[in-house]
Amino acid sequence: MATVEVSPPALPAEAAAKMAKIEAALAACAEKHKCKVRCTALNKNLETVWFTEMPGVPGFMGKVAVSKARSFFDGKNLASPDPCSTMCCYLCPWCCGCTNQMEVQGTVAFELASTDVACLVVNGAPAGKTDLDIANEMVGIANGGAPDAANMSR
Repeated sequence: MATVEVSPPALPAEAAAKMAKIEAALAACAEKHKCKVRCTALNKNLETVWFTEMPGVPGFMGKVAVSKARSFFDGKNLASPDPCSTMCCYLCPWCCGCTNQMEVQGTVAFELASTDVACLVVNGAPAGKTDLDIANEMVGIANGGAPDAANMSR
């Protein structure tokens, strides 16, 4: 039997406008960091309220985003391991079902008017710090700030 994934409800206009800013800026920001990422807004129940991803991002990154948010809300110490450690020490145990945590940086607290959004997760970069840098930049853009023009790739 096929599984149907239910789409999140439509966002209120003000919230949709903020997320449209993130969606428009994500590709350029990720390109600056030379990576492809997924950006997900979740509530404290770990439900996806909104997401966008770049072409080529693996589908399982949605589940990784939920686990990163879980670790953030649970107050875990979030690391920025190198790619080998990410695969061996975090992703493999997670894929095998040994843990539902993904204690890697990339989640920031984020509120979205008229919604229950509580965090924004970026995942897919080779290092957690890069995910975190992109997440912080996306929050700044959503809140009316502009990306650092001096660091943007042309």
